[in-house]
Amino acid sequence: MKLHLSQAGSHFIFIRKYLFHISQFCLIGIFAGFAATIFLYLLDWVTTTRSHHPVIIWYLPIAGFIIGWFFHYFGKEISKGSNLILDEIHKPKRTLPFAMAPLVLFGTLCTHLFGGSSGR
Repeated sequence: MKLHLSQAGSHFIFIRKYLFHISQFCLIGIFAGFAATIFLYLLDWVTTTRSHHPVIIWYLPIAGFIIGWFFHYFGKEISKGSNLILDEIHKPKRTLPFAMAPLVLFGTLCTHLFGGSSGR
């Protein structure tokens, strides 16, 4: 079976696109893994800090107020939280706001640091 030159060219284009997408997926995996690693190390640090300083739990109401204030003034568009992500997955309308990641990270770490309960 002989391949025509046009068929060989189309196979090359397919392989090139395939390798390009594989390289993109690898980069996304590396960045996602790096972000998850940083988050877990920070979460471990705040949990250890709270364990070594049990009196810090008395500041939980103040921390809760500050977290709420940040979300009120800087996170109005992300007030739906995880439901916003799920809604955008099922019915994409727009991109997720950039402020969502730092605000959720800040809120989760502060909540754990002062002894509150939030999802990991």
